[in-house]
Amino acid sequence: MRKGILLFAVLTMTFFMGSAMAQTVDVTFVVNTATVPDTLWPDQAFVQMRGDTAPLTWDNTSPVVFTNAGGDYWTATVEFPSNATVNYKLFTHAMNADGDNANKGWENDIDPGGNRVLQTGTSDMMVPLQFVNGSPDRQEQFWTPWPPQQDSIAVWVRVNMQGWEGFNPATQKIGVRGAAFPDYLGNLSWAHTNFLSQEEPHGNGGSRQYSAGNFFSGLVLIPRDSVTEGQTIEYKFVIMNSDDPDEDPATWEGIDNRTFNIPIGKADTTLQWVWFNNQRPVPFVGSDTITVNYTVDMSTAIQERGFRTGDTLFVQTGWSGTARNLSDESPTRTILTKQGFTNKYVGSETLVLKKGDRIFYQYYVQKDGQDIRETYFNFDFEESSDPLAERRFFTPEEDIVDIEDVEDSQVSANRMPRFRNTSVLSQPVTVTWELDVRPAVYQVLAGDTLVDIQGNDNVTDPASILTNGVWMNGPATGGWTTWGLTLREDEPKKMWDDGTNGDAVAGDTIYTVQFMYAPDSTGSKKFIGQEFKFGINGGDNEGGFGNNHIANIDDTQTEVTIRTQWGSIDPNFYSSWDYDAGGPKVTSVTRLDAAPTGYTLGQNYPNPFNPTTTITYALTSSDYVTVKVYDMLGNEVATLVERFQDPGTYQVTLDAGSLDSGTYLYRMTAGNFSQVRKMTLVK
Repeated sequence: MRKGILLFAVLTMTFFMGSAMAQTVDVTFVVNTATVPDTLWPDQAFVQMRGDTAPLTWDNTSPVVFTNAGGDYWTATVEFPSNATVNYKLFTHAMNADGDNANKGWENDIDPGGNRVLQTGTSDMMVPLQFVNGSPDRQEQFWTPWPPQQDSIAVWVRVNMQGWEGFNPATQKIGVRGAAFPDYLGNLSWAHTNFLSQEEPHGNGGSRQYSAGNFFSGLVLIPRDSVTEGQTIEYKFVIMNSDDPDEDPATWEGIDNRTFNIPIGKADTTLQWVWFNNQRPVPFVGSDTITVNYTVDMSTAIQERGFRTGDTLFVQTGWSGTARNLSDESPTRTILTKQGFTNKYVGSETLVLKKGDRIFYQYYVQKDGQDIRETYFNFDFEESSDPLAERRFFTPEEDIVDIEDVEDSQVSANRMPRFRNTSVLSQPVTVTWELDVRPAVYQVLAGDTLVDIQGNDNVTDPASILTNGVWMNGPATGGWTTWGLTLREDEPKKMWDDGTNGDAVAGDTIYTVQFMYAPDSTGSKKFIGQEFKFGINGGDNEGGFGNNHIANIDDTQTEVTIRTQWGSIDPNFYSSWDYDAGGPKVTSVTRLDAAPTGYTLGQNYPNPFNPTTTITYALTSSDYVTVKVYDMLGNEVATLVERFQDPGTYQVTLDAGSLDSGTYLYRMTAGNFSQVRKMTLVK
């Protein structure tokens, strides 16, 4: 009997020992891919665990593939033997792990032994959050890309710049702004830039399937006591031209504010990477080969001090994936050379593209090692908010294309390039800014409304333009002020038409304001190139968002005047105004190629005439010019010219269809110059 009991006891013990040895546990893993410099999509990316303990394998057949749990977070539950030591690593790839990709996704080594290590017990367990080691260095198993925080919530943000063509990481910086203006929320503010860092290449050379330099990332710190769980925080990414966090951004994202919510428990978190301005790269399509010849006149850029002899001028073609060169580079980069003693530069290149499609290109000047893009806006582009509206384009149909950007115009698509001078001023300069507001008056008279894109200061009454007044805004005034009431209360930014504050003539609809600029000024007021915009009654009602005026200060003098016409940033809308002639489109005024030899008023031709005749006049300095027609009793019967004009030779046409036959006088005035001539109308 005792033998039977003993045998049963031995068998029972053996059974339970065998059961314990075969027991398994479920282990849940959560990993974060915000530290992988690659374009991992939540619904496409391949995130896998490989290792030495079943069910894991060290190759791409390992069955443990993570499921996205939202954003950068991925999860998997694996059944492992109990009381086991598991060596493993994480593997990530943007698409799959087949073929050539089977070994191109390993994370970098983990300290101290290279692999991650898990020790299972006898109960199910959850492993603390692990960040995939896509850094260039070995890391501890449970490292985070940010240092430990005490009183703040750590929010890791990332932006991908690959789709935002024209961004230059050598000269520009990326940052984030947000929270509640003007107050700070930790290191987040609408008035201050929190700079991000360009990411470094993956530490595993075989896993460098994407340029880490496209990513910029950094830490937003939110004070725990300042927010509540679920609270919405708004933010945007910005491009900066300097490392001064208080300087106005060169480019804001032109989309609605981005948002994130404070996590439950106010836990640290990461935000899934995004394209800057939601702009994705465009794949290249095309197989046609053509030759493009470029001719560009730099006269305007030289006159405005945006270009000087000795600067390197080049053109880049193929933006938005529209063309490549024979070396498969896109956009291309072709140096242009000076043509003799002229201000024209020429160059040629062979392109691979698709005929009949638009090909985008742009001029750049290299100054002091920096590539400066021309200030250009294509007013005929169908979507003004599209970044491509800031680039030129041509549509090739033949094997040879000649491009001539030589027109002396403010509105032509083939106008001469202009460049913002990013140099610091050489001395203090007082600038008198003069604004001709008449384009606004004429457009409202034509029945249009000047819409305030950021408020309610719409303009529908032409008389209100003169009674409500005009304000100047932007970096040229010391920084952007909130449009509307806040700007109206900013007295130094108000412009005047009463003969004070540098205004030359009271009541002539030329509004004026003065500012001092100096090399030691704070912010943008120390630079030659300035950005600005105008607003009637302080509203943002001149033009579209982000399309602003640019002008260079002549710092060879201590006092200068810069003249601007309202709405020249949107001439297609202000269709009642001729920006090249500087006056309303009531007569035909053109600028001739002939260089002026002095202030002159030519005899009209033909004379006698019926019913149209042409008058030529010239001036050698910028002046307010009028050309008016009178009958023999001294009554004014027509105003042909009434505007500020730059030095040059001009031609204006008189249509006298409504006048009676007879002799008339026409008079030109410009500054102290005045001249009268006779003409005869014969019907």
